[in-house]
Amino acid sequence: MWNSFLILSFSFFLSSSLVGQTKNTTLKKLEAVCIVGNDVDFDYEKRTEEIAQLFEANNVKVYRFYNGNNDWKQIKKAAENCTFFIYSGHGTNLGLEGGYGGMVVDAFISARQIVNELKFKKDAIVVYQSACGSAGSSSGDQGDIGLKKARDRVVGTATPFLLAGAKAYYANNYIGGAKDFVSQILDGKTMSEAFTMTTEIWNRIELHELLFDKHLPTTFHIGISSEKNWNKTSSRRKGYHIAYVGLPNFYLTELNILSKK
Repeated sequence: MWNSFLILSFSFFLSSSLVGQTKNTTLKKLEAVCIVGNDVDFDYEKRTEEIAQLFEANNVKVYRFYNGNNDWKQIKKAAENCTFFIYSGHGTNLGLEGGYGGMVVDAFISARQIVNELKFKKDAIVVYQSACGSAGSSSGDQGDIGLKKARDRVVGTATPFLLAGAKAYYANNYIGGAKDFVSQILDGKTMSEAFTMTTEIWNRIELHELLFDKHLPTTFHIGISSEKNWNKTSSRRKGYHIAYVGLPNFYLTELNILSKK
């Protein structure tokens, strides 16, 4: 889990307005599930609530599942029709084949449970905020873990959600980073554009390529970044803090953007 010592935040202005308006005013309201896992600092709830309020400002219905009220059964039900699935909390070593994957709500939820029990009926975008391994780095790492291990962690965390029907997964360890990404998506940017725009100020992109994985039914793209100003002489360990897996050209189209009346 990444705590508040990650004090960098994206300070550039991002419009929270949805791009374009559909002519069909009868479209059902978009929905978002916002989750704060167990045993985390209050700062996690504060940052998640900022994202929830951003959704509501854009007429997106929000289901809140914060620490103490994050029952897995209720989360699964609410997630069925959601377009956004936001998780802020601990990463776990409950992946499909060991390694990172899963989440911690009212109980430890494994990657296999996500695959078998979580069913996204709509084109969902999953966002992990400051969870160990979700963007590559973990709070317990010693030194540079290397791009391969970072990649394995990102893929391990993302894959269960993609198998459950999500179209994209994004992870960011910086304060404000996940909110900035959501702003970009609501503003009509594609997954690839939003990843790049929320990465290029603080990080450098280390990997942005096709992803072939035996667990996935189709070909996705993967992007991973590391700290821009890090070098081998730095006293700090090298960190991998922003990543995504998904369809690079996926975005909120005219068919699923709600009308702002």
